[in-house]
Amino acid sequence: ADVASAIVNSLQLELPRRLQASFFEVVQRAARDTSGDISYTDLIALFRKTYNYGVPTPSRISLKSFNLENVGEGGRKQMTADLVWDGVDHNLRGEGSGALSAVLAMLNSHIDGTLSIKEYAEHSIGEGSDVQAASYVELAYDSQGKRTTAWGVSSDTDITASGLKAVLRAASALEGVVLKKLANGH
Repeated sequence: ADVASAIVNSLQLELPRRLQASFFEVVQRAARDTSGDISYTDLIALFRKTYNYGVPTPSRISLKSFNLENVGEGGRKQMTADLVWDGVDHNLRGEGSGALSAVLAMLNSHIDGTLSIKEYAEHSIGEGSDVQAASYVELAYDSQGKRTTAWGVSSDTDITASGLKAVLRAASALEGVVLKKLANGH
């Protein structure tokens, strides 16, 4: 509870319970490595580094731009996204029932294995015209009979972009999520 309070007070992020538990394990490991003492400043820095939140170094997979369009009837969405994946620009497409399912379809068609969302949460930060959306995504990665999970955290003035960035940050944190060789970078 103290760890979650520190994150709320410093970053205005209201972490979902499962993310609180996950980050608490990170804090416990860091405390063991530093003889049990972690300052408030170090705790916030550890959160930022662990989830690549508000740090100058981009994630392995980062979003430059995206376009989301309705396709056909039934509310299907097609996403076209310009991503930087391990330092290389790529233009990828995916289709789904919404923005998050479209980005997962896009990623899954270009990796070995399957990514799926285990948990998604969001809330607003601030109010009025300066409001931002904070998004939290726990992704599961199934590959070669093994399942791993990771969290992604993001905030943006655009709620869709916030969710997409959280998905990409979670995917970036998962070992083994590697882009297949693409013809012409697409």
